[in-house]
Amino acid sequence: STNNGLSKGKIVYKTGERLPEIKFMNYTVSEGLPADEMNTGAFYKGKSGNLYFGSVKGVVWFKPEDIKSNLTKPNIQITGLLVNDYEADTALAAGYIQALQLSYNENNLYFRFRSVEFNNALKIRYKYMLKGWDKDWIYPGTLNEVYYNNLPSGKYTFKVMAQGNMGIWSEKPREVYITIRPPFWKTWWFYTLTAIAVLLSVIFITRFFINQKLKAGVAELKKQKEIEKERQRISREMHDDIGAGLTQITLMTESLKNKMTGYAGKDLDNITSTSRKLVNNMGEIIWSLNPNQKTLSDLFAYLREQINLQLEYANFKYYISLPKAGNNILLTNEQRRNLVLVTKEIINNAIKYSNAQNIFVKSIIQNGTLLFEINDDGDGFDLQKSHNGNGIKNIQIRIKELGGSISIDTSPGKGCRFNFSIFLNATI
Repeated sequence: STNNGLSKGKIVYKTGERLPEIKFMNYTVSEGLPADEMNTGAFYKGKSGNLYFGSVKGVVWFKPEDIKSNLTKPNIQITGLLVNDYEADTALAAGYIQALQLSYNENNLYFRFRSVEFNNALKIRYKYMLKGWDKDWIYPGTLNEVYYNNLPSGKYTFKVMAQGNMGIWSEKPREVYITIRPPFWKTWWFYTLTAIAVLLSVIFITRFFINQKLKAGVAELKKQKEIEKERQRISREMHDDIGAGLTQITLMTESLKNKMTGYAGKDLDNITSTSRKLVNNMGEIIWSLNPNQKTLSDLFAYLREQINLQLEYANFKYYISLPKAGNNILLTNEQRRNLVLVTKEIINNAIKYSNAQNIFVKSIIQNGTLLFEINDDGDGFDLQKSHNGNGIKNIQIRIKELGGSISIDTSPGKGCRFNFSIFLNATI
């Protein structure tokens, strides 16, 4: 006997377990007792087998074998179902709803349930779970309602079971299948359409920029062709007009020189010499402007020709070693003209001042760099004293303009060696 009725214990032994399980069944006013509170020590077993218990409201007696336990499995029903605090939009009553199809914003649910067992209704206990949301069964005791708020879209199953006062659970749970549809922007077809739209946008933008780049390239090519055309025109006009005029002046001064003597003849010699230099310089300018002479191979061919013209009548031997490669390497006009001027200036200085017996001109291509070496076995000079001369200074400036480097190794009586290099960064 207890302060909350009478309790009947049953010891259950399970195979494989060392300790038995004790199950209790409780009897209270709901089962017919006059009161739940029993008096301490007020119990007696008679000779006939009757059990006597004293309560605060009188004596209770019975034979244990006459007490029949209620082993009926309680039924369970859903008596209320709200969606967003409103009755579910269905023609069926809550107890008959088997499934619900809801939109993404119908995601607040309320369930109310009870056991269809009228005896001892206050002792009915429940358990429930929302499959897809709850991880396990929830035991609320005798509480018979539950709220679920802000459920995400997906598929759920609400399950609920009841337990009678004898500890017997419902045979099977009452179930409601619920589908909360996602918003259209979270559906597979929307994702597919969005992916297609993004892909088409990328393709369109890519094609647009490619077309713009092609148009710019075509415009640049057209501009380059126009520039080359203009260069050819200028080259022709300089050759036909200025070049022819200078040649005519040279011939006329030579003719006059043969007829005159004295200071006038010397002046005519100077005019003739200057005219020849101008004709030669004009030829170099015309060559550097010619768009058909823009490769490294063209430069080597032109240098061979010019060096032979410079040294043909000199009083020393000369050796030229220039590669025959370079057809696929482009040079700018500035590179072609400066390299020609630097080479000719070094050789011209050697002719005038070195008193050399031999002069060597060599070039190689190494790791994308063009290397030149020009040396002689002449008198050499004091570089410190000659450093401020215009010839050396101009040579250094021209190489520097090409982003290259130059070194000069010389001293009196030991000849002279020029090494210079530039980086080649354009190929066909």
